[in-house]
Formats: sequence, structure tokens, C-alpha cells
Amino acid sequence: MTKDLFENEQIMPIILSQHPLGKVAKVEDIMEATIFLLSEDAAIITGSTLAVDVSDWDKTNTAVKQIGVVDLFVNNAGILHQEEFVDLSIEKFEEIINTNFKSAFNITQIVAHGLISAGRPGAVVNVSNVGGLKAAPRSMSYCVSKAMMDMLTKVTALELGPYNIRVNSVNPTGIYTDMTKHLFENEQIMPIILSQHPLGKVAKVEDVVEATMFL
Repeated sequence: MTKDLFENEQIMPIILSQHPLGKVAKVEDIMEATIFLLSEDAAIITGSTLAVDVSDWDKTNTAVKQIGVVDLFVNNAGILHQEEFVDLSIEKFEEIINTNFKSAFNITQIVAHGLISAGRPGAVVNVSNVGGLKAAPRSMSYCVSKAMMDMLTKVTALELGPYNIRVNSVNPTGIYTDMTKHLFENEQIMPIILSQHPLGKVAKVEDVVEATMFL
């Protein structure tokens, strides 16, 4: 999105003159800063870091309520398990539903209660997936969890809007991450994935981050 600026011989010197280190930041720099701020080491400057298994309803409920009022929140927890429908166990199905959907339901409800009680505006962004709109083979539980996330977004947006609480979702396709790289590195699957993308490329993590920040 910005490379046309950095590759411009007239503009680049001006940009660099405003950077004490004489160089521009990379995406990796931002990711490292974000990871640090999520770690316990950052507690000294940010207050506190909360680590909890969001698939556990009661522990999550207790932990999040201790934070107080949350003005901005992103539901981004998600796991993927691929298996034929006829072989899918109820345990695996519930694991994905608990992590991908029920955690968002649980935390969004807590956040909404806090904002309404405080009379403050707020925003919630749910990270969903096109799998909630389009079926994918061997992904029944994942697709169902994202379809549930989409409807959670629509209903909560309708109900919380009058309190000046915005609820939106981003629905990317597959993003190259540790969880999905086995698909993108598969020579048989990758051409199929690319054939479904008009731009001929898959989205990057930064694309989702930018959309989420905008919302």
C-alpha cells in the first residue's frame, strides 16, 4: 500500500529525513512491538496482561470482568480442525465452537454490559471468515462456527447500536499463518485457492489488521 512512496526517489529522502534512525519501520517491527505489549514484560508500562483459555466459559467470564470497562475489543480467537463430516467427533466439534464462537459471545456480552452501565460508546470487531458464507470441504465445524460469528455480529450490531456501541466483522479468506501454512504450501491445493481470488493472491495478516483498525 505504501511501497510506491518508498520507491519514489523524490519522496524517499524526505521521509528518511524525518526518521532519526535513517530508515523506515518494517511490518516485523510492528509485530514485535505488538507481541511485546501482549507479554507479561509489558505489564510495567501498560498495566497488566491477561492470559486465559477463552474456550473455558467460566474462567474467561471471571477474568474479563476483572478488567473493568473495555472500550475497544477484537474477537480474534480461532482454531481449525479439518476432517470429513462422517468422522468428526462431538469433542472436536465442541472444541472449535467453544473457541471460535462461544468465546466471542461470552466476552462481547461482558464488554457490552460494562459499556452500557458506564454510559460509554465502544466498538467490537469480530474476526470471522468467508467460511461462514461459503462451504468448504472437511471444514464443517469451522464453517459453522464462522456462520455463528456472522449472525452474532448482525444481531449484536442491531441491539447495541442504540447504545452507541458499534459491532462489525471482517471476513477474510484464508490468511497465511502458522495455522494455515500447510494449505498454502501444498502444491495441489494452492492453485485451487488462487483460482478463487480475482487478484491472484491471498491476503496477508496486515490486510486484516488494517481493516480491523479502521472498524
